[in-house]
Amino acid sequence: MWITLKLLPSSICMAENLERLETYISSLVKDLFAEKRQKGKISLVHDIDHVKAVADYGSTAAEFFASKHNLSPEERKRISKVAAVTGWCHDIVREATETSPHGSECKKYLERLYNIDHTIPFLVSEETWNIIGDVVGSHELGFDAITEKYENRPIPELCIAQGIVVGDKLVEASGPRVLERRSFLLRSHSKYFLSYLGILSNKS
Repeated sequence: MWITLKLLPSSICMAENLERLETYISSLVKDLFAEKRQKGKISLVHDIDHVKAVADYGSTAAEFFASKHNLSPEERKRISKVAAVTGWCHDIVREATETSPHGSECKKYLERLYNIDHTIPFLVSEETWNIIGDVVGSHELGFDAITEKYENRPIPELCIAQGIVVGDKLVEASGPRVLERRSFLLRSHSKYFLSYLGILSNKS
């Protein structure tokens, strides 16, 4: 049951710490998924290995797309970190058997979480957290659809959204273990993945 009392003001983050935020969120998601696994409310296909892989691949993809927009190294790194947190969150309340799309429910969960958690508001601004939630709410779209939805948004938001959709769809299609084996055969994770991203970037 959710606590509805707002415990903290909405804007208390003086300086974002995305490194710590990713560490905190990944730990929170791991604990949540462990509890869901014990209750049989999570599928093997979308277990913790899936969200970790989407965080990793989505982060790499978002930074790659950012590099196509002549953004500074600092901005590309920030985009990568925000995408990583988004990847950890993208299936946060997905059930083992779905009867309706889960993106919107995950977004609502994140909105409530920001208001009741004692740590998140100190690590990230509400504005950035809302960007994460919006991408999570839209991540079930395809690459073309997400690109169209975000084409008039700020470039960082577009890159994060594209990165998460690519990471999620690639992991769902292949599974993290298959991607690891392909990467091993090519001697490089990035060599395989970036070649795939290059095809997408040319398409878009």
